[in-house]
Amino acid sequence: LNDPDTVEFRKGIIPESLAHESRAVMCVPVSLEERIIGTLNIRQETGFEFDRDAVRTATTLADQAAIAIENARLHEEAQRSRVFLESVVGDSADPIIIVDQERRVILWNSGATTLYGYDCEEMLGRSVDIIIPEYARKETTRLNAEMFVGGKSTTIETKRGHKDGSIIPVSMTLSPVRREDGTNIANAGIHKDLTEQKRAEGELVRAKNEAEAANRAKSEFLSNMSHELRSPLNAVVGFSDILLSQGGDEKARMLAGNIKDSGLYLTRLIEGILDLDRIEEGKVRIDRENISISALFSEISDAWQPQLSEEF
Repeated sequence: LNDPDTVEFRKGIIPESLAHESRAVMCVPVSLEERIIGTLNIRQETGFEFDRDAVRTATTLADQAAIAIENARLHEEAQRSRVFLESVVGDSADPIIIVDQERRVILWNSGATTLYGYDCEEMLGRSVDIIIPEYARKETTRLNAEMFVGGKSTTIETKRGHKDGSIIPVSMTLSPVRREDGTNIANAGIHKDLTEQKRAEGELVRAKNEAEAANRAKSEFLSNMSHELRSPLNAVVGFSDILLSQGGDEKARMLAGNIKDSGLYLTRLIEGILDLDRIEEGKVRIDRENISISALFSEISDAWQPQLSEEF
């Protein structure tokens, strides 16, 4: 084995420092997945012979050493990954919570502390049910189970409890945390406080209700006003018809006709006011009819003749 020309030496299994020593040496490769990561070297006095049991023992020790080295490497990588993860999400302003399959908290960042009031030390290793109201736990358990089975991300709106006992409306985006082989090992949730959004939505609803109530009040007022004005106007038009039917001199008939025309004109104005309300409600109706322009100007002139005579 100590011959530098052997295959074992050329592959680097036997260290060069041992290649020319005149001692009994046994070098066992420490292999991991067919890759040599080191050697286990056993030296004895010159003339010592290693039997098969010694070789088997050394091989077993080399295998255990490989496992220990790999475990140490995996542990170191896990530590680095955890440090990296905490550096990325630990100080994030967005509340981020990660729970395992038993729904125990394995990550609780500063954003979650700000939102819910619990420190990281209070929550790590404890059930996330601490922040879930009793009435919402069954639904949350079902969602977590579906996440582990289906592995699909989802966003929901729900409510969670603060440390002081208050209830907070939140939005949660839930995503699975997977191993390299695709196995779901945890669920990660990014939470968002919806308190201000819900308050704004409530104000919008109140403003909408107030506007609708004001519009209804206006419509009722216009309807009542129309009724109150039409009654005396109908009386005026009716009395003018009586005056016209009784005859009399020409001037009296002209004045009675003007009274009637003015009453009908006011009635049309009232209908126009009501049309404005119908326009706002989308219920306006347009009636097309032929009119005489000369007759229209004549009506206007007759209605304003007394005032024009006084002014001029």
